[in-house]
Amino acid sequence: MDDKQKKTVFFCPGPEYLFYNTGIYCLWELSRSYAVVLLVDFPYSDVGKLEKLKEKGILKDYIYIYCNPSINLKLFKMFQRHCHYYRSSKLAFNKYQPVAIIQHSGYYPLNLYWFQEASLLNCTRIRIDASNSSGDPNKDMQTMKTMQIGRLQYKFKIPYWLAFLFHYFNLITSYYFCYYIVPFVITGRVFKPNIRPFPIKKKWYRKKINYYEYSVAYSEKEKSDLIVYCGEPAISIRNPIYEVGGNVFSFIYGEINEKDEILILPTDGEVEYIKKVKKISDEEAIQYFFVRWSEAIDIMLKKFPFYKVCIKLKHSQTNDFVFQSVVNRLTERNSNISILPSNKNTQELMLRAKVILTSYSSVLWWANHLKPGKILISLDIFDIPEGDLFSNTEGICYFDSLEALAKYDFSKVSQKRKSILPELTLTEFMKKHVGV
Repeated sequence: MDDKQKKTVFFCPGPEYLFYNTGIYCLWELSRSYAVVLLVDFPYSDVGKLEKLKEKGILKDYIYIYCNPSINLKLFKMFQRHCHYYRSSKLAFNKYQPVAIIQHSGYYPLNLYWFQEASLLNCTRIRIDASNSSGDPNKDMQTMKTMQIGRLQYKFKIPYWLAFLFHYFNLITSYYFCYYIVPFVITGRVFKPNIRPFPIKKKWYRKKINYYEYSVAYSEKEKSDLIVYCGEPAISIRNPIYEVGGNVFSFIYGEINEKDEILILPTDGEVEYIKKVKKISDEEAIQYFFVRWSEAIDIMLKKFPFYKVCIKLKHSQTNDFVFQSVVNRLTERNSNISILPSNKNTQELMLRAKVILTSYSSVLWWANHLKPGKILISLDIFDIPEGDLFSNTEGICYFDSLEALAKYDFSKVSQKRKSILPELTLTEFMKKHVGV
């Protein structure tokens, strides 16, 4: 189809890491049938790649809508941001007149302004669930809050109860200003997000969707979880990585050659959770994780004796004194362990490594969509409630003890692609619900 005949679609994939994790594959497949305008709502370090996507005809255009006012007062900064979101949505819809908008979030204020504008113009509104659905997302939310409170506690050297009060006071006041007071002053309307400022009966999500018509997931399980726990209007489609992965990999990374490498990607937030639940000191937490990780690495090196071991931390983990101490002890014990910079592209590292090891990080979800034969390991040995997330996931080797890991024969790992994939592609979904 000629580019001038294509209808325009707005696509907002979220942070840069999420764009390269899932968004670019959606973009590539969408570009076959639509003129795609990318909405950049977070700072991107490599705008040059977006320019190359425009030159290649994958992108029609991109709009840098990220806004971070220099003013220090939080309330004034919020007003400036919201005014920018509101004005930019009006201008963009008037200029491009899209037939659909696809966004990564259904409750961030920026995304709500754009969904709200789309609803006034009869533009199809779609939210894409761009990562693994962790069973009950209410538990995932609770774990994240525990992690945030733990970081406050460590930063200000205050007791847990005080960090808890400070966190929730800030969260609740921000919530009502962000969704009610500021939008009302600017637009005369308030937002009704599908998430609460605090849990009611351990539930963060309301089962009422106000701003989008469809929620897209990449498996029947993820679809089912979204419906059951969040009341989402969910539909499952095949991950676009199966349709266009090869094209995207060569565009971003060039030629991919696998290495004899064990890539370890620790899950964020575990240290704070263990410290809180087990009521242990920093030193005890360091030793708790050091002992388990060192034993796991020893077992893996017996299984793969000539493989290199690499550990990549998230940026937040590099600033975490406790976890950084764990890593330091691991490298002191085994000088052959390499620590990779936190800004290295995780997807590229996973493409090149033959073995990927984590506890329950969603990186395994992404890696499980790659070519057959890559060994993916989930270690549920840290006493984390969500640790069994991948216990029944085809393509991922799950272990709930170091003994089970030591006994396993990795030559038995299936070389076949996952047997159950949704039949519906993103292109077919769009043609059915949006048209071409």
